[in-house]
Amino acid sequence: LYDHQVEILFKGTGAPMRRLIMKPLHDFLSAHSQAKILEVAAGTGLSATEVHASFPTHPLTVTALSGPYLKLAREKFDSPLVDFVRAQAEDLPFKDASFDVLYTVFLFHELPREVREKAMREFHRVLRPGGLLIVLDSIQKADVPAYAPVLERFPKDYHEPFYKDYSQWPLPDAFAKHGFTDVQSVRGLFSKCVWALKDVTDSRG
Repeated sequence: LYDHQVEILFKGTGAPMRRLIMKPLHDFLSAHSQAKILEVAAGTGLSATEVHASFPTHPLTVTALSGPYLKLAREKFDSPLVDFVRAQAEDLPFKDASFDVLYTVFLFHELPREVREKAMREFHRVLRPGGLLIVLDSIQKADVPAYAPVLERFPKDYHEPFYKDYSQWPLPDAFAKHGFTDVQSVRGLFSKCVWALKDVTDSRG
């Protein structure tokens, strides 16, 4: 039901928006043949299925907070290279520097600011130095000023209590604050994809 509602809300453009993660993933994985990938907040596994289909030789760990969602995601796979872990974005059960790539899709606008900040710290911790972080989420107020009235109405019309604060929390600045460098972004429809590398000189976890 959730996936169906998303497609109705975005008039069938949910999948093209999610696929904005594929270009930075491809560019990084082309140079890192043994890279381990982590998806945080995978929902029912729609992005994970496309990532695994595109990069089937890379180990992929899929996480979600919801047990039922994670069960649905698991049913989409039949590969020993894909595993599933129930986890919170702000408290990941993995050792430091466990993954080469971490991506998340449409998560941050669902979180209060303090949890977003904790999640960014966790993302930094579990990535190896030089690892790639990709965040795909809604556009923000500064991205397309003409859309500002729509973004103002969205949290009221669709009961998104943390969306307004997210829309005023610049993602590229958050990347830089938490030890990521070479920040890049691209916008597509009502979403944007921001990615960067974990600074190899950063002394944090």
